[in-house]
Amino acid sequence: MNSDWRFADSQDTVVVTLKRILRGDSSLLLVTHNAEDGGWQFLDGEHVFEEDGAIVLLGEMVQFDPSLLELADLPAGWCAWRKAPDRPWQRAQDEPTSTPDRPPIDRDSGVQAARNIEIKAHVSDAGRLRATVKTMSDTEAEVLNQQDVFFAVETGRLKLRIVNDRCGELIHYDRPDIGGLKVSHYLIAPTTAPEVLMTILSQVLPIVGTVRKQRLLYRVGQTRIHLDQVENLGDFVELEVVLRPDQTEEEGVAIAEDLLSRLEIPREQLVRKAYIDLLQNHA
Repeated sequence: MNSDWRFADSQDTVVVTLKRILRGDSSLLLVTHNAEDGGWQFLDGEHVFEEDGAIVLLGEMVQFDPSLLELADLPAGWCAWRKAPDRPWQRAQDEPTSTPDRPPIDRDSGVQAARNIEIKAHVSDAGRLRATVKTMSDTEAEVLNQQDVFFAVETGRLKLRIVNDRCGELIHYDRPDIGGLKVSHYLIAPTTAPEVLMTILSQVLPIVGTVRKQRLLYRVGQTRIHLDQVENLGDFVELEVVLRPDQTEEEGVAIAEDLLSRLEIPREQLVRKAYIDLLQNHA
């Protein structure tokens, strides 16, 4: 028991953080205290995918980072952030739409908007590529069984991603169908009830098709490397450079180009189309 406990919530209160923070792969830079349910989130200010989350106790987080005691009086509906672990915490009511070290957040919806530099390629030797990626990765591989259900919409693409049959994300994105590196603008809304959401969506929107795959997720710096086994298509690799708000697209392209070179991926293996388009052509 922490004798210097300052929070109104008990040390056994369940809170949300990120696996990469607990592993030491990313810094704790953002704390939110939810206005509706009083819940606490301890984040790094980077884009969050559903599979990144971890459930821990408030006392464990304070033990992990004792500076959090300074935020014990943070009111519900407020957030706190810092530029680095050795910098002071700053506070604001609501969540600021952006700060130098955080992604932009839509005040009205709470949905994060972000940009990626993306590239996809066929893989001829999955074993060799996996061995190379493992030597580069900052983290162990996360195994994700994903089902992406695409719905017909007028602009961009809309898909419901179900991960490991238990959680999901509704994703709307817009990117050009061109070969090589491309910029993707996207919005993501996590859900803990993907099957219910799919039932609702399928009542109002036609289903275009479904992509099923097993994904090995690795992280190299700010880049997510996906080694995908796609049902009825085969083996692929995807690079996603998640851009910070202050980064230019040119910087992201340079990062992706460097990884392409280090992974020795030939240009002729690059893929222009999305998996859903490849499946429809395959059929």
